[in-house]
Amino acid sequence: MPGPTAVAPPQFNPQDFTPEAQCQKVNMYFTQIVAALNQLLGVGQSATTTTTQPNFADAETPSGAVNGTNKVFVLAHIPNPVKSLVFVADGVVRTDYTLLNGQVTLTGAAPATSVVAWYRY
Repeated sequence: MPGPTAVAPPQFNPQDFTPEAQCQKVNMYFTQIVAALNQLLGVGQSATTTTTQPNFADAETPSGAVNGTNKVFVLAHIPNPVKSLVFVADGVVRTDYTLLNGQVTLTGAAPATSVVAWYRY
């Protein structure tokens, strides 16, 4: 009876873990998400009836000071549906916010470096 087969350990490239590489991965994932949503919603496909296609805000920078103390940001449009909003602050997807008429108010820590939003409207 043959013995167990040796398996080589996975090879890791340190450059795969740089902030730039991680940002590229996040952008790739968001691009894939938008493409999947477009396919699901039929965006870009010909239709036999007149339909209203949704608009998308991709990587929008909301207005509002990003200074480590401000927690209120205003989007260019009102998300519709509301649950389509993906709000990223300091590189982290945030769910600790309230949304009223396009105004996002964070309930947790205020962002210090960046805010970006993706949503349908």
